[in-house]
Amino acid sequence: MLKKTARIIVAISLLFSLAGCKETPETNIVEAKNLNNMLKIAKEPAKLDVETLPANFECDISNTSIHVHANARVHVLGANFPIYRVKAIDFSQNMIDTVADVFLKDAVLYDQQNYEMSKDEVAYEIRLLKQLETAYDQNDMHDDYVSSLAQLQTQYNSAPEVVIHKTASTALVDYKANYSGSEYSYTGVDVGESSPSLNNGRCLYVRNNWSSSSVKGAEFMYCDNRRIKAPDRAEIILKDVTGMDSIDTMAEEKLSYTPQEAQTRAESLLDQLSLPYSVFDVLLVADSVKESDGSYPDTPSEYSYKVRCSRDVHGTGTVLFSVLSLVSNDDYTGSWAYEQLNITMDDNGVYRIDWVSPYEEQEMLIKNASLLPYEDVFKIFSRAITYYQLPVDEAADVTNIDIEITDVYLGEQRILEQESIDSGLLVPVWCFFGTVRSVASDGSVQTIDTKVQANPIIVINAIDGTIIDPTKGY
Repeated sequence: MLKKTARIIVAISLLFSLAGCKETPETNIVEAKNLNNMLKIAKEPAKLDVETLPANFECDISNTSIHVHANARVHVLGANFPIYRVKAIDFSQNMIDTVADVFLKDAVLYDQQNYEMSKDEVAYEIRLLKQLETAYDQNDMHDDYVSSLAQLQTQYNSAPEVVIHKTASTALVDYKANYSGSEYSYTGVDVGESSPSLNNGRCLYVRNNWSSSSVKGAEFMYCDNRRIKAPDRAEIILKDVTGMDSIDTMAEEKLSYTPQEAQTRAESLLDQLSLPYSVFDVLLVADSVKESDGSYPDTPSEYSYKVRCSRDVHGTGTVLFSVLSLVSNDDYTGSWAYEQLNITMDDNGVYRIDWVSPYEEQEMLIKNASLLPYEDVFKIFSRAITYYQLPVDEAADVTNIDIEITDVYLGEQRILEQESIDSGLLVPVWCFFGTVRSVASDGSVQTIDTKVQANPIIVINAIDGTIIDPTKGY
C-alpha cells in the first residue's frame, strides 16, 4: 500500500493565455499560425544579426488594469538558429548505463516491483500508516485508512520471517500497467538498494513507452535516499540564485559552496556523462524532513541546489519549459512533456537526477533560420502583453496585475508539427519570464515567479512573430 512509487513530477499549470483577453483588439496582434508559411519565411535572407541585440530588454507599458515594466537581461543562446524535426524517444540501455556506472557501480540492487517483504518490513509499513491516521481523518478518508490497515495486517499474517531476495541489475525489463482500465506493456527499470518500505538506499527508476498512456515522454529518476533526502520530505523552491558567487544567508550553515560552484559541479557531471546539455539556471531549495507525527517543521531541515539543464542543439541552447503540451487527433488525446534534466545536490554531492521526455533530432529542415528584427519582436510583445490576464477561474476577482520582466531568452524550443502527435519542430523562440503580482478586490496579493516555475509569460515565434501557447504546443 505504502510501497514507494517513484514519480517525476512535471508541472502543468500555465499562468497566462491569450484566450483570456480582457478586450478584443481592433486588429490581429500577430499573423495567424501557419507552419508552411513559417518555413517559407525562415528561408528568407537574414533580418536579424544577433550580435546587435541589446544587453537589456526595457519597457514600461500600462493599460487600465495591467502595468508591465522591464529592465531585463537578454540571454542569446546561440549564433545560428536551425529548425529540426524531433521525435520523443525512450531511454536506451546505453543512456541508463551511463548514469548507473557513475552512481550505482558499487550498489547491490533489488527489484522494487516484485519485492517480497518480511514480517519486520510489513510491521514497519503498519507503523508508518498509523502515524498518518490523523491526516486520513482530516481528509475524510477514514474508511481508506481502515481498509489499508486491514490489508497490511493480512499481509503481515502471511509474510515470512526472513526473505532471501534475488539481486537485480539496471537492465531494461518488460512491465505491465493498467491505465484507465486498460492494460499496456512498457519497458523500464525499478531497482533500489533497500526495501520499498524502508526506501533508505540508492534507487533508479525508468519508465519508457509513455505514448501508450495519456502522457508522451519517458521518465528517469536516480535518487540517493541514504541521507533521508528523498523520502518523507517536502521540497520548497526558494529563489533563483544563478551566477551568485556567495552562499545565500539563509543557507550558510547548511551549504559550503556557492551557486556558481554548484553550476560548475553540474557542468562537470554533464561532461562526465557525455550529455549534450547546458546549465539553464540554479535554484535554492529548502528541504523539510517529516516529523514522527507526520507533520513538517516550519524551519527547513536542509538546503540544496537544483541545477536545471536544457539541451544544446549543435551549439544552440533550448529554453526550459515545465508545462505539458496537449496533443490529440481522432484516436488519441494526451500530452507531451517538454524535456527537462534537473540535478539536485547538497554538501554531500548529487543526490537526485530527474530527466523527463528526451527527444532526438531526426532531420534538419533549415540550417540557420531568418529571424524577425528585434524592433518587430518588441512591438509584438508590447501589444500582446496588454491582453493577458490570469486564468478565468482566478481572474474575476483580480483588479490589477503588475508584471516585472526579469529575463528574456532567444533560444530553441519544440512546437508540435501540424496534424502530428508523434513529431515536433525545434524552432527559435523569444521567451519572456518575470514576476507577476496580482491584486484582488479584497486587497489580497499573490506574487508568482514565472522563471522559477519555468512557465514563460509570453512566447513569441522568432521567425513569424506568432504567439506560442506552451500548453497547446504551437
